[in-house]
Amino acid sequence: MARWLLWWLLFRLMFLSGITKLASGDPTWANLTALSYHYQTQPLSLWTGWYAHHLPVWAHRASAACMFVVRLLLPWAILAPTRYRRWRLGACAGFVLVQVAAGASRSSCSPSLSGLMPRQFCWP
Repeated sequence: MARWLLWWLLFRLMFLSGITKLASGDPTWANLTALSYHYQTQPLSLWTGWYAHHLPVWAHRASAACMFVVRLLLPWAILAPTRYRRWRLGACAGFVLVQVAAGASRSSCSPSLSGLMPRQFCWP
């Protein structure tokens, strides 16, 4: 029961973070250009944020699209039956990859590190 509750928590954290971006009405999320502004407007960014900000627009769009896949599609794999355990492992790998990438570009990586804690429960 506890494992299912943790999976439900992780599903809600990931899925609702993607829905919130779309439901905000911000056109930059809808047209996948929000990351073009994100790196220059976050407080106390790391030196890697400067390089991320100077990536081409297509890279920002691809990153935003990958983020939406991880936040909106992969959480459904958490709720998959036991026989689809590999889907759950793939989803967990995607969650961790997005959190590590987000933490690498900002100095306040504590949200990313604390966000990794529930993801450990995706592993069987």
